[in-house]
Amino acid sequence: MIHIQNRTDLMEYIEGHIDMGAIVTAMTTGTVEHFGNFYDCPRPGYNGYVVRITSQHGPQYLVCVYHREHRTRLIGLLGKIPWRNWTGWQFNGVLHQGDNFEKNLELHLQEFDDAEIQTKRLHQDRGCQQLIDERNRKNPDSNDNL
Repeated sequence: MIHIQNRTDLMEYIEGHIDMGAIVTAMTTGTVEHFGNFYDCPRPGYNGYVVRITSQHGPQYLVCVYHREHRTRLIGLLGKIPWRNWTGWQFNGVLHQGDNFEKNLELHLQEFDDAEIQTKRLHQDRGCQQLIDERNRKNPDSNDNL
């Protein structure tokens, strides 16, 4: 099995293992955004890295490279990004956090109300509380204040 240890390894794996020429072409001529690691992606029991590949002509592809307990890696296409299942806040490094940690963390937090965030204790991990405070400053009338 190929060990994916960084973003470059992930992109090379996709290019070398996807059966859709349009996606490979889009990777070289368009833009690629890596969102990090997700659990239960694309289905329960699997973990996957999600990448959005945008062709220079407009079509977008959400590609998930997933595995189950370090077994053979598979590639699938997703209909949407499962932000609730993002695990980038738990691990260091671009491979898990994605290309834009702050943006990804905010999109992840939007999937929860503040009671859930407090229950999960997300607000104590790597800047989550700062993002909640910033959101509350922007909307001081909300009942979201922890």
